[in-house]
Amino acid sequence: MNLSSRMAKIGAIGGRKSKREITPAQQKKLVAARKRKSRLRKKFSNLKEEWRKETRLMSDTYRMSRNRHYRGIIEMGMDVVPIILEDLRVEPDHWFYALQKITNENPVSPSIQGHIKAMCSAWIKWGEDKRLIKKK
Repeated sequence: MNLSSRMAKIGAIGGRKSKREITPAQQKKLVAARKRKSRLRKKFSNLKEEWRKETRLMSDTYRMSRNRHYRGIIEMGMDVVPIILEDLRVEPDHWFYALQKITNENPVSPSIQGHIKAMCSAWIKWGEDKRLIKKK
């Protein structure tokens, strides 16, 4: 009898389950969620890489946001928001239009408009407050 079987048996005998015990159905859902998140990250990374290649010589953020790969990221919807926010933590970039389009929100105050690091910080704080990403 393996350890999880023994734990299940002990839980059944005691009439209650351990808080850490996971059913096979829950385990299956967790694995599926991890795979989905991994696929989303990979798709985001691929689109981001192509977007950067095609816009690296551009300075016009409007034109950068009209790129088909950038639009593809927007089309990923709310699922990609935590990934974008985590990306902003590591490498500040022009994801503000995408975040606004996806979330219909803008935590960037007019006083920090144009200041990339401050704008990133505002979006990261917003994501933390909404519990989309963990506080650091």
